[in-house]
Amino acid sequence: MTLVLLAVLAAAATAFVLQPVFSGPETAPRRETDRNVLRLQEKRDQLLLTLAELDFEKDAGKIAPGEHAASRAAVLADTAAVVARLDELTAAQKTFRGKGRKK
Repeated sequence: MTLVLLAVLAAAATAFVLQPVFSGPETAPRRETDRNVLRLQEKRDQLLLTLAELDFEKDAGKIAPGEHAASRAAVLADTAAVVARLDELTAAQKTFRGKGRKK
């Protein structure tokens, strides 16, 4: 009984390790898209934090209103570009996942 359990466990581990080899080339773009989505989510979060810091510094009187407005506009433009690209990649992820499903 123990040998059977070990054989099943070894087969499962082998299948898990070799899955990327046999999954085909279509999974490479999916993994790359996943990495890009994570990178863009981190960038978006960083930009949102920058916006909050800018607002805090303006409220604390550390930066002038004109400088705040210019900096905020630049950060908002960067954030909008990141969110737009993130939306594109999220749509691509849905397409990849939809192709992998069996009906």
